Amino acid sequence: MSSSLKSAWPTVFLDQWVWIRFAAAAKGRPRDPDDVRAYEAALRAREAGVVFPLSATRYEETGRIRDPQQRQDLADVVAPLSELRALRTQSDLIAQQILVALHETLKRPTFRPSAIQTLGVGAHWAFTGRNAFFKPVAPGDRVVDVDGAWLRQVAQFSEYMLFAGPSDAALPGLLKYGYADPRDLEASPTSRLERERALAAQLGVSPQPSATLLRFLQVRELWSDHRAILARLAADYRLSFSTILPPPDVKAPFSATVADFIDRVPTPLLAAQMKHDIIRQHRPWTWNMLRDIEAMSVAIPYCDAVMMDKDAVHLAAKVRAPERHDTTMITQMSELVDVLPDLEARVSADAGEPPGWNMLGPYEPFHMTQPRALRVDEVPAEVEMRLVLDDGQVLQRPVVPDTGTTGT
Repeated sequence: MSSSLKSAWPTVFLDQWVWIRFAAAAKGRPRDPDDVRAYEAALRAREAGVVFPLSATRYEETGRIRDPQQRQDLADVVAPLSELRALRTQSDLIAQQILVALHETLKRPTFRPSAIQTLGVGAHWAFTGRNAFFKPVAPGDRVVDVDGAWLRQVAQFSEYMLFAGPSDAALPGLLKYGYADPRDLEASPTSRLERERALAAQLGVSPQPSATLLRFLQVRELWSDHRAILARLAADYRLSFSTILPPPDVKAPFSATVADFIDRVPTPLLAAQMKHDIIRQHRPWTWNMLRDIEAMSVAIPYCDAVMMDKDAVHLAAKVRAPERHDTTMITQMSELVDVLPDLEARVSADAGEPPGWNMLGPYEPFHMTQPRALRVDEVPAEVEMRLVLDDGQVLQRPVVPDTGTTGT
């Protein structure tokens, strides 16, 4: 597995600390002169066609920032530079990886699966793998045809506001609709972090040989979060589930077929390798460490360059992830300045605009301003703004925005 998962657009994945320092530089408070140089270089690269995608972890990390002004300052930089493009939800990417691995190991399917779209826009894409945009909807779930440029502005403004998160004044009302503080979710005894801590404690009592532990972790990565995908694919291609993936058992031997299969699913393999290194070192688990692994296990296979902190890059380098996926990994702002010109040179004029916003209207610079209200003669009576999936399906729960984007 080398660069086969890369998109047609050169992509750079930035860790949260990079975005935070860009925000400080944009406000005239850079922590280092290189921050300004790197931010300006990134803006030029964006204009040239380089994509700076987000991921679900970026939304998670931003959402846990308690200060609304800090989130707003971050959104003011993230939105125009990334254009709120995002990598597809991890579950979709791994489902495709599994399908390719089944073809390569068992010839089921008999044909090599076509590549899937990895880039989209907004939080809905990052968490569900489907684009969803606000559109005017009349009774009977009929989507009203309006100006595409207006729709694009509505979608971008709403996603920008979503990334910035709620103000303190808005929180009481949101809590009535099921909003949960991300930090409260982190404190759950069944959280992803607690699951890793429990496993580390269990393995610490009963240590296993390194190779056996790695195989167990690979199976666990697939079994814990992607068992339903495996079961569905097994049924689709009339395969025995146990042939593909037996239950995770730290003492169970693996057949050559299973070992070959799990080695060909890159994201769970990379996550397992990095977790294996942490467990073998007896390092305590933290949310920052877990999110770095989750982000890198997707970003490294799919992006051309990945910028993380030194500890995260060292962790990935120890398992030779950059070489395996032909991905440049950097830790310094000065390195970003040096990397971007080469990526700009690889932008293809034939690739066009990355997918997402072009589904709504013609290209324009990213909008962070509230769109005008539609006039009553532009939309029928009783129209409301609803989220509509890119296949035209209207989401069932009506949304009543208070931003004044329609005149009805």
